[in-house]
Amino acid sequence: MAGVTNIGTLPASFARSDYAANAGTKPGSAACTDGDYYNSNLTGVIYERKGIKLDDIKDGLSNTYLAGERYINPDFYKGGETGNDAGWAVGHDFDVFRCSNPAPQRDTPGYLSRIVFGSPHAVFHMALCDGSIRPIQYSIDPVMHTRLGNRSDGQRVSFE
Repeated sequence: MAGVTNIGTLPASFARSDYAANAGTKPGSAACTDGDYYNSNLTGVIYERKGIKLDDIKDGLSNTYLAGERYINPDFYKGGETGNDAGWAVGHDFDVFRCSNPAPQRDTPGYLSRIVFGSPHAVFHMALCDGSIRPIQYSIDPVMHTRLGNRSDGQRVSFE
């Protein structure tokens, strides 16, 4: 996937999305940071410069996040910020990927995070690699949330 880049200049109008791809975690389940933007060793299923085949999802398609609702600071719903400023078709960008560690966060004014899943709703929705959609509680065990974002850690998962 060499040569994949973001667009240099944003068009005058573009489509935003409330969804992001699952990039997983750092190896060893360490929490992602903004600095992992270009980390090609993440444990998820979609991220920069790394092709994942269905056979690479060792934990099972029903046990691995594909994509889901993303946390957005409500202060920037309309105007955008670095996690909500470019739209869904820009390539690899904070707008289009999220990590499963740290824990999910309900949209909260004043709190800025470009890497966590979440939504303004009472739950956030995640698509699994088998195509199913699940509502996930914010109270999900952070360890389970991390495991569901990892395609091949071999650990048991639960949606509780």
